[in-house]
Amino acid sequence: MLRKLTLWALMFALLPALAFGGTTGKISGRVVDKATKEPLPGVNVVIVGTEMGAATDENGFYVILNVPVGTYAIRAQYIGYQTTTIENIRVHANRTTNVNFELEQTVIEGKEVTIVAERPLIQKNVTNTVKTVQAEDLENLPIRAGVTTVMNLSSAVVGGTHVRGGRSDENVAYIDGIMTTRLRDGATNVLSVIHNAVEEAEFQEGGFEAEYGFANAGVLIATTKTGGPKLSGSVELISDEVFKGKDDKFLGIQTWGYNTYTATLGGPVPGTKGKARYFLAAERVYNGGYASFFEGFKLDTVLTWGNPGTPEYREFPFKIDLKGGRWPGYSFRGNTFNGNIVYNLRPVRIKIGGTYHGDRRQGAGTWNNFWNYWKNGVTKSWNASAYIRVTHQLNPRMFYTANLNYFIYRDEWGDPDLWDRIELYGDPDYNIGPDGRTALRGWGRTYSLSLFGLLNPVPPGQVMSWYGKQEQVNYGPKFDLVWQFNDFNELKTGLEYNYYTVRRYYVNAMAVSLGLHDREVDSTNTKTDYDIFRNNVFHYGYNIWGEKVNTNTMYDVTDQTGKIVKENGHDAPKHPVRAAYYIQDKIELKDLILNAGLRFDYLTSGTPAYKNSKRLHISSTGLVADDSFTKERRYFIVSPRLGWSFPVTDQTVFHAQFGKFVQMPRLDDLYDSHSLVGRFLQGGNARTMPNPNLKPERTVQYEVGLKQQIGSNASIGITAFYKDIKDYIQIRVQIPEPGYGYASFFE
Repeated sequence: MLRKLTLWALMFALLPALAFGGTTGKISGRVVDKATKEPLPGVNVVIVGTEMGAATDENGFYVILNVPVGTYAIRAQYIGYQTTTIENIRVHANRTTNVNFELEQTVIEGKEVTIVAERPLIQKNVTNTVKTVQAEDLENLPIRAGVTTVMNLSSAVVGGTHVRGGRSDENVAYIDGIMTTRLRDGATNVLSVIHNAVEEAEFQEGGFEAEYGFANAGVLIATTKTGGPKLSGSVELISDEVFKGKDDKFLGIQTWGYNTYTATLGGPVPGTKGKARYFLAAERVYNGGYASFFEGFKLDTVLTWGNPGTPEYREFPFKIDLKGGRWPGYSFRGNTFNGNIVYNLRPVRIKIGGTYHGDRRQGAGTWNNFWNYWKNGVTKSWNASAYIRVTHQLNPRMFYTANLNYFIYRDEWGDPDLWDRIELYGDPDYNIGPDGRTALRGWGRTYSLSLFGLLNPVPPGQVMSWYGKQEQVNYGPKFDLVWQFNDFNELKTGLEYNYYTVRRYYVNAMAVSLGLHDREVDSTNTKTDYDIFRNNVFHYGYNIWGEKVNTNTMYDVTDQTGKIVKENGHDAPKHPVRAAYYIQDKIELKDLILNAGLRFDYLTSGTPAYKNSKRLHISSTGLVADDSFTKERRYFIVSPRLGWSFPVTDQTVFHAQFGKFVQMPRLDDLYDSHSLVGRFLQGGNARTMPNPNLKPERTVQYEVGLKQQIGSNASIGITAFYKDIKDYIQIRVQIPEPGYGYASFFE
């Protein structure tokens, strides 16, 4: 017994975790006699090729819980009746798939009936608006956009991320149950999943169940493939450089240097007798260094800012060709790996998996593309996730799932040559372009270059003067319990805890390097590093030099009298928390589906709040004084959810939904750099400042909809919704109270 307890303790200590969403579904139905329509008790219903199954009760009802997303064949066997198999049964995450059998009596043993099910055009047990894309759908699309494709296929989404009029940061994404949303700006596409590794992607446009939270608009749920009972794999190559080089044309089409190499492999693990299966996918994407550009314009009709609408003529000593359609200076190189292994030890199933993605990309822009493409900025990104999920089937109608996961996202960007050597950004000796010209400071140039003006087209090379990096690490456990306590009632409850560590750093490297140079050549210059960096660095989780820190740093700072004193930099990383408990009940009757739930969210800002933003004290060193801060904001919020669906006819389904939703603001709107706040408050410059006192944004949404099947190949859905939004973030002018000597600012 002690040994078993130790094993379980080790499983739960292997990895930390973040939020986990459902990745399995349910199959249920009834088995009756084909002639009499009487229920048949004791019928064995199994999923072919697996060890999953159930027996019917006295009412002929059966249910198979915790079925991984995928396509299956379901078989019903009963003595004295023909064995019947229904193929092409699709199981979706968090949904019930109804499979009913009518068995025919027979006196010939071994006779079997096989039925191929058709894909239903209307999901009758869905109580909100849902868009689902399966693996075969992704394969048939003309683009390779991955799991975010399902969002773009929805009519409720504008611009790829704006759902029903919401902002781009109001969505949340679950990949294999891992919540991968980037808190800094709300981006949902930060975890890379290989196109060929996606089993299913689902997007809920609103009215999602109590299990899901931390979003006001939409929820994206994606599940990756797992290994099958037989060894299988695939290799795919996509390239536009097969027949011609990068400088030629083939069939009138130019090559852009695009190449994608993808391979997958999955099947049973040798030596495990089929109990363990694995799936691996790898992808390499390479874009050879060209970007599309507009057709061009005539140089004798270029317009200038000074006199818009009037042509200004210039003579040029050389030829400029804007008709080529391609410009160098853009490239993308990325590597992605997805994988998992499932070990089935009935009644326990263990799944371990993860992802990795790393890329290097050099951007292209109108400004630099003309003369300075070799200095286009470079960004290096990588993200990784790992998880372990243990599912224990307590009995045929109850199971629980315990999850431990980890997710990290990191970005770094800067000049392609100088990168993080900040002291060199202003040194001409280290900034020589391919034509021998040196890079002078951007604000010292004597030319104008934009879409509307083109003057003096022989400028020196311009260095990218910004260097920066950011990092987000998430971990925390989640536990779920599912209980089918009668034929039509499923209860689900769970809790989750997500702990974040967030860091961000960017510096105006050109300005800082010039300040360091001034101190080197002037022996009377007594400025400290902090004095030079403070006005040009945004940082938390890193000190002013870009080094990781876990606590606040004490700096040498020059005060108003010229004396060097110690000052708290308030640059420790931020640690917001997202935690929740939920309970929901799904009632599935013949003519009514009811989904009722309650969610309890615990949210923290992860940063000290202002006591009063109109009464900020400025210290002698020009920083916001410590006595202006108080403890971080914490919120406990209750959100009810209710949805129902019922068929009007066998081809018409009505649904309605009501729910309250809540999410914390973007971290960009909460977190500021302590070194910059005092500068802008005292300098009188207009600036939009983050506000650590912001409350969670809340939405109350009502939805009604109708789905109608048209013939055997088409359906149409019409949905109307109403949203009531509170504590929505807006910009306002903050005017200090009399006696506080700093400028007004925006927040």
